[in-house]
Amino acid sequence: MNRKYRKTVIAGNWKMNKTPTETKAFMTEFKTIMPRGRWCDVALCVPAVCIPAAVRTMRETRIGIGAENCNANASGAYTGEIAANMLLDAGCPRQRPDPHHVRR
Repeated sequence: MNRKYRKTVIAGNWKMNKTPTETKAFMTEFKTIMPRGRWCDVALCVPAVCIPAAVRTMRETRIGIGAENCNANASGAYTGEIAANMLLDAGCPRQRPDPHHVRR
């Protein structure tokens, strides 16, 4: 990859494995071990209920917070779904960059 024209992005998620309290503890520890280099962007995509805790904890870092899921509809009768405007209002500037999202 030619770094002159493209930036490396490393993104990950943890499915349904952390509560907001656990997210805060994990993020606090995670940011201390992250390298300070600018050669790539890092994003962590968390469950919707964990977004506020993740955003608050990572506020002073370059680590982006995204959502694990985002429905294509702006509103409607979609039980359990979350819309992009809801994510933005929760402080989440990125929407689910995970193109292989699968529901079972």
